[in-house]
Amino acid sequence: MWLPAERTRGWVSSHLDVVDKFSEAERPNDRRAYTHKLNFELDTAVAIFNWLPEGRWLRGVELEGSLDHVATGLPRKGDAVNGVRFLDKASPWSFSIVFVLPVAPL
Repeated sequence: MWLPAERTRGWVSSHLDVVDKFSEAERPNDRRAYTHKLNFELDTAVAIFNWLPEGRWLRGVELEGSLDHVATGLPRKGDAVNGVRFLDKASPWSFSIVFVLPVAPL
């Protein structure tokens, strides 16, 4: 956690994760259908209803952005995977936006 919510009065928090991602194999020499990949994530959450009074369930709703870098296991330039030849190295970067909805009381 490099930016705890307490420093922003509960509005924003951000942390770094090192993840063992287990997903579909993407390299031509992979012997299994699914493989492990090293993934680095920067997750930043905004508490969009932080202005509501304590105890309201909407107060726990967050809009989260995640910047990911997959460091291992992606196709390289020239690799052929499932009949598709990669002309460039597959990009290790992705960005996703999700809503986080609380399903139990905080």
